[in-house]
Amino acid sequence: FCGAIARCNKLDPDVQSFSSDITQLVVENYHGERDMALPDTMFVDMGLDHLTTIKIVNSTLRDIHVNAFHGLHNLQDVNFSHNRLILIHPDTFQNNKNLARVILKGNPLQLTQVLEQKDQHFLNSDSLRELDLSHCRLTQIAPKTFSNLRGLELLDLSGNDLTEIKADTLANLESLEDLYLAYNSISKIDPDAFNDIDDMIKLSLKGNPIKTLEGIDVPGLAELDVSECDLEILASASFEGFPELESLNLSRNSIRDIDPEAFYNLSNLKYLDLSHNMIRGPLDESLFSLNQKLETISLAGNKELKVFKELYGSFSRLYHIDLSDCGLIDVSDSAYINMHNLARVNMSNNFLQHIKLHLFEALTHMTVLDLSNNRLHYLNNKLFSTNKKLIKLSLAGNFFRHVPAVLFQTTPLLEWLDLSNCRIVNLWNITEAIILKDKNIFSNLRYLNVSGNKLVKLHRHSFISMEKLEKLDISKNPIQCTSDFSHVMQWLIVNRVMPNKGTNSRPVNLGFIDNNIEWDEVLKEVCPINSQYTSPHPGNTLTEVNPQKTFTHSTLFKNTEKRRNSTKKPPIMIEEPLLFQGPEEMTKIEPIGDPPLVWPMVLIWISILSIFIALGNLVGLLIYRSRRQYRVLSYKPHFMSPLETQFPARRLGGRSPYQKLYEECSVPAPVHDNKIKIVTILENAFLKNNSKV
Repeated sequence: FCGAIARCNKLDPDVQSFSSDITQLVVENYHGERDMALPDTMFVDMGLDHLTTIKIVNSTLRDIHVNAFHGLHNLQDVNFSHNRLILIHPDTFQNNKNLARVILKGNPLQLTQVLEQKDQHFLNSDSLRELDLSHCRLTQIAPKTFSNLRGLELLDLSGNDLTEIKADTLANLESLEDLYLAYNSISKIDPDAFNDIDDMIKLSLKGNPIKTLEGIDVPGLAELDVSECDLEILASASFEGFPELESLNLSRNSIRDIDPEAFYNLSNLKYLDLSHNMIRGPLDESLFSLNQKLETISLAGNKELKVFKELYGSFSRLYHIDLSDCGLIDVSDSAYINMHNLARVNMSNNFLQHIKLHLFEALTHMTVLDLSNNRLHYLNNKLFSTNKKLIKLSLAGNFFRHVPAVLFQTTPLLEWLDLSNCRIVNLWNITEAIILKDKNIFSNLRYLNVSGNKLVKLHRHSFISMEKLEKLDISKNPIQCTSDFSHVMQWLIVNRVMPNKGTNSRPVNLGFIDNNIEWDEVLKEVCPINSQYTSPHPGNTLTEVNPQKTFTHSTLFKNTEKRRNSTKKPPIMIEEPLLFQGPEEMTKIEPIGDPPLVWPMVLIWISILSIFIALGNLVGLLIYRSRRQYRVLSYKPHFMSPLETQFPARRLGGRSPYQKLYEECSVPAPVHDNKIKIVTILENAFLKNNSKV
């Protein structure tokens, strides 16, 4: 092997040798015919003098020679977890002066190999800092087992079968900081068990049948985990032995009653978890009055709490409170009045039917609010008037039929909104869309979930201000296949909005085609091939079904890749849904083929054709008459007698207008002799008058 790490599936010093630069050796999952053993000076003999880490896990290692690690002066970390080790000689690591961590988790160990009566300690090592003996089937620990590990800082004994911690179990562990005793069967802890430990910071007693902590004294302890124990009552003296506690986990016990003074001496308490107990409400008003450094409180899962009222005290550092699944039917409007810096509020999974108008008024720094799975029908439009920093809001699982846009006009930073499973029948109409645009509502929204509602139609104007939208979930809605829905699909694709599939954020290098395919799947669910296409009428709530029109999915996505590298999202104009014209790059959705016209359409086209023919005839007649009028009016002599106005005479060499008019027709006009005579007499008279003049 070359390099700093050597990975093997077995070790055989008779046939294997390694280069001198190997510093880490890893052997995993060895299950040969014979159990693995580490003989005398094995690693030096194989050329592994410079090892710093040895990891042999999930194998059949059973025997380790007391001198197996001789010569490994740089050894720091040994991991032999999940093997078959039973006994380890106390001097096995005595000469490894830099050894800091030994992990023996999951071995059927016996901690003491009694060579002589005086040798009851487990290991001899002045350098060891961390020792993991979890899940080793230990039933008891003899006195002074760890007495020669004076530098030990972390000891993990969790997952064993220990029943008690005696006064001398942890003797001489003066440097111990972290002690894990979780998931044993410990029901008794000697009051003097921690007397030799001056600097313990963290103690885990999780999952033990402990009923009380009274009498246990660990003055410098900062973190205490007694979750999943058998605590039922928190008395005033329960935590007197832990005055420096900063973190206290009491979750998943059977706590019913809490003395008002139970937390009085915990002036440094920052994190308190009382979740999943049986605490009955309302809480005593002064319960946390002296815990002014509190940052997080969890009361989740206390189904008997029912009512939450104002708590006395100054909670200027409190930023997170969890009241989920508490059976709440009422939260007073002053409940958070002393918690001005709350940033995260969880009131989900309760029975709230109404949220008081001023409940969140003091929470000017609130960024996350969860009101999901309650029984809310309505929220006051001014409920979030002071919550301008709200980023994440969940209203899922309530009884809203509509959530007005004005509700969010004071939350300009909102990025995440969950309205799923709320019985909503429509999103925001044209009027509300104008409000969305004018007030910049949802301008920073990145995630929107409206799944599991009763949405029948989707319109692009509902998303008019969502220029930063990245994920949208519209699943589990009875959405109709309309042109508006297809336009919404186009807009989502062009703007690179992802259909929601889990909570992972959208990758930066997301392929545009992949986005098309994912929305294409949604479109196929709503508008399956050969489905009827529904087209709404403007101004009418009814819909008309045209059974002959079917849209294909491929045409919807055609040419949309033109905006693949575009980062600017096209604006949405506020118009009636059917009159909305998308950007030029959008593909026009066309039907496949031209199916036969139904009779109403035939009659319409015939009527239109008849109108055009009639208009053509009318135009022709008007042109004809205008020409006739022009010819009659254009023949005017310089002098015309009154008689000529009644009987126009035919000039010499010319023709009468009447004769000219009739000559244009196919049948000649008849000429009468008596009229000719009259015209001749008149002409002669006219000539005589001219000659006299």
